Amino acid sequence: MNFNAKLIEKILGITGAMILVLLIGVLLQNEDKKIFLSSAEIKGASDEFVGEDKLEVETAEEIDDEKIPRNDNQESSDKEKAKAINQKGEFYNIIKVIDGDTVVVDIGGKNETVRLIGINAPETKECFVKEATVKAKQILSDAQIKLETDNTQSDRDKYNRLLRYVILSDGSNLGKTLIMEGFAKEYTFKTAYKYQKEFKNAQSEARKARKGLWADNACLSGNKENTSNKNTTASIGVCYCESNKYNCTNFKTHSEAQSVFECCVKKIGNDIHKLDGNNDGQVCENLP
Repeated sequence: MNFNAKLIEKILGITGAMILVLLIGVLLQNEDKKIFLSSAEIKGASDEFVGEDKLEVETAEEIDDEKIPRNDNQESSDKEKAKAINQKGEFYNIIKVIDGDTVVVDIGGKNETVRLIGINAPETKECFVKEATVKAKQILSDAQIKLETDNTQSDRDKYNRLLRYVILSDGSNLGKTLIMEGFAKEYTFKTAYKYQKEFKNAQSEARKARKGLWADNACLSGNKENTSNKNTTASIGVCYCESNKYNCTNFKTHSEAQSVFECCVKKIGNDIHKLDGNNDGQVCENLP
C-alpha cells in the first residue's frame, strides 16, 4: 500500500492539535474548579469568623458591671484617704475647737485632731487661752473648712495629730487670721514652712498695734501696777544661772523670761535654762 507522507503528516498534525486543545481544556476546567472551591472556602471561613466575632461582642455586652468581683470592704489607710480628700478640695465640718491652734475635724466619718501649722496659741492654764479659744470658736462656728498640707512639714506630730493649714470658705487662712488679730503667735518648728513669711509679717503688725495678747494689760486682772514692763523676776546681779532651774511657766511675761535669758548669757555665756528653743534670741514667745 502506498501512503502519502504529506497526507499522514497533515492528519497527525490536526490530531495532535486537537489532543492539545482537549488537554488544555481539561486543565482549565480543573483550575476553574479549584478557584471556585477556594472562593467558597474563603466565603465560608469569612462567615464563620464574622459569626464568632459577633458572638464575642454579644457576650461582652451581656456582662453586667455588678457581676465583676469587687472588694468593697477594703479601705485605704487614713493617710491615703486624707490625701485623696485634700486633693479633691473637699470641705469638712468642725467637730470641736480645743484651743486656738487645735481643732477636731470630721474626715470621712472619722474624727481627726488637727494641729495648725505655723502658729502657737495659748493653751490650758496659760494667759489669754480663754480669749484665743473663744475667738477660734467664733470664726469656726457653723463653718466648713478645707485642709491644706505642707510638704515641708511632717504629716503628723508626735501626738499623732494631723498637721494642716485650715482654710475657710472665703479662702482666708485661720492661722494667719488669729496671728493678725493677736490671738496666736507665729511658730516655726525646726524647718521653715510655706507661709512663714506671711505669718511673721502678720505677727509683727499685731505686735506693733498691741492687739490681743500683745496688749500691755492682756493678762492682768485690774492691777494697774503690773502694767509696767519692769522685770520683777531677775536682774543681772541676782539672776540664777548655776543650773537649769527655770522654764517658761515660771514667768508671767515674755519680758521677764527674756531678762533672765539675757542675764545668764551675759554672766555665763549660754542659755542655761534652755528657754530659747529655736535659737532665734527670743524666749518664751507664747507669753504676753
